[in-house]
Amino acid sequence: MVARRSPKRRTTGAPEPWIRSRAWDIFYVLATPLLCLAAVAALSESLSSLDLWLGVMALGAMGHHFPGFLRAYSDPQLFRRFRTRFLLAPPLFFFAVLWFTREGLHGMILVAALWGIWHGMMQHYGFMRIYDAKLRRRDEAGARWDFVLCLCWFTALLLWSPGRLHNLLEGLYLSGLPQLPAQWVRALPSVATGLAVVASIGYLRRIARQRQAGRPPSVVKLALCAATFGFLLLAFVGMDDLLLGLAAWEIYHDIQYLAIVWIFNRRVTDAGGKSRPMRLLFRPGVPYIALYVLLCLCWGTAGFGHDWITSSDAKQLAFAFVLTSGLLHFYFDGFIWKVSEPETSAGLGLAQGRGDAGLGRPAPGGMSPLFRAAALRKHPAFQPVAYGLVVGLLYLVSPGALERGSLELTELLAESVPGSPEAALDHGVALRKKGRFAAAAERFEQALALDPGCLHANNELGILRNAEDRLDEAHRHFSRAQQTNRGYAPAWNNLAVLAARDGDAEHSESLLREALRRDPKLAPAWNNLAAVLTLQNRTAEATTALDRALELEPGHRESFANQQLLADTSLSPEELSRSLHLAVATRDRLPGPVSGRSCGGRSP
Repeated sequence: MVARRSPKRRTTGAPEPWIRSRAWDIFYVLATPLLCLAAVAALSESLSSLDLWLGVMALGAMGHHFPGFLRAYSDPQLFRRFRTRFLLAPPLFFFAVLWFTREGLHGMILVAALWGIWHGMMQHYGFMRIYDAKLRRRDEAGARWDFVLCLCWFTALLLWSPGRLHNLLEGLYLSGLPQLPAQWVRALPSVATGLAVVASIGYLRRIARQRQAGRPPSVVKLALCAATFGFLLLAFVGMDDLLLGLAAWEIYHDIQYLAIVWIFNRRVTDAGGKSRPMRLLFRPGVPYIALYVLLCLCWGTAGFGHDWITSSDAKQLAFAFVLTSGLLHFYFDGFIWKVSEPETSAGLGLAQGRGDAGLGRPAPGGMSPLFRAAALRKHPAFQPVAYGLVVGLLYLVSPGALERGSLELTELLAESVPGSPEAALDHGVALRKKGRFAAAAERFEQALALDPGCLHANNELGILRNAEDRLDEAHRHFSRAQQTNRGYAPAWNNLAVLAARDGDAEHSESLLREALRRDPKLAPAWNNLAAVLTLQNRTAEATTALDRALELEPGHRESFANQQLLADTSLSPEELSRSLHLAVATRDRLPGPVSGRSCGGRSP
């Protein structure tokens, strides 16, 4: 009788380099960039880039906060350890955000933006350390080199993107922080590139020495670096529409995060740990994965609340809730997922649950003064003190904040980031509002040279050409804006203005109804509809349309003037027709998200 053999277990030999398995890691970690680009390309066929970005930021960016909150408030051991943080942080963050929001200050939005960039970089750094830890080595010097490489390349790639650099500078100046000389800002990408190259050379030399010593780094880690940095280069610099690039990066970040959290919780629950809700959710099988993703998406739906609410006070509360969710996510993730902690290490299958200084941030022993200073942030009092100092500083500098859309701010940004079509567009709008139409036209032309599909620049330039009675040029620019984004209601409205000026009231009405179908809250379109209805002797309908325009925008000049004309019974039909006021839809008058930070906003 032959004895039955038990399955062999790997107890010796080369360590397993994967977090879970070769196929799983390649699909969820290394191949994620390709999957994200394919998903964004497919979704952009049926959604505008603006709608796609807004949806991803709500469902994805906010949705992936849920697993961290679930662990923080349902893991008894973790909650006992960090009880004070978990109880005090939410109200402190919320009231700080609400305070700044009610005061009209930008500081907490800047904090969230900068912290989000850091959070994304540290997630990538964490994956690098996990893959090296899979080789079962303590490597504090390697941790420092990984951190420096991440910091240099994330910074360089951020600065290479004119759109991201423009938004970052705008946030700094809207918060009241000191203005940087434009020539310094223009030099930043070159300086960051030089530092990244130097760091890369040092990193490669270290890899060569490790190989010679028979201790090569994780090949999977190096492949992850190449995939991530290449993806960021394509998303932030290579893609014509920054919104699509940002959406792709957010999906990439969210998938990695949700995947590693699922792996962690599955391992811990299999070992008999965690609370009952966690054990019920993190079970094997596709239905439980689907439920996990669904719960995250449900949490993310709160990100749409700001658009559904009409009350200004309620909008402020909703905005404070959404921003607080992000800040808490960044804060909690800074300590509940540290791979140097035994529980986290065990959940990731590292070192049989033993903490390892080489897995997390660099340990203080043998550090340079810079890294010793960075290690102070591990002190329990560091984060609340730092948070209070940052909030206080931002409040103190807020009186020096530049006004959004002001000539001073937009001129500074246009000079600092000459490669940004958004910066040129904003400066053009500010110049047009000051009556400097020739200079404004030059800025709009610059924006179109940088991004021929910039729909706002085409719309603005069409408005200027319409005012100059260069109607053919105006029609060309409005049509380009309309073709770039078929859902862009102002382009339909402005084409209707040209049709009305040409005497074609029926065609103008048709265009206006299309504009209002796309944006029922566009006051200029209601005013113009009233005008063309008056031209067709449909006075009752015209009066209703004017009432709607003034309801949406009580200070709308053209609608108020037209209302006075309709009430003047002394005017003949011919005089009334000649006196009616048509209203173009300009960028600074747009309601809703279409007036947001997008020069593109392309439609399928």
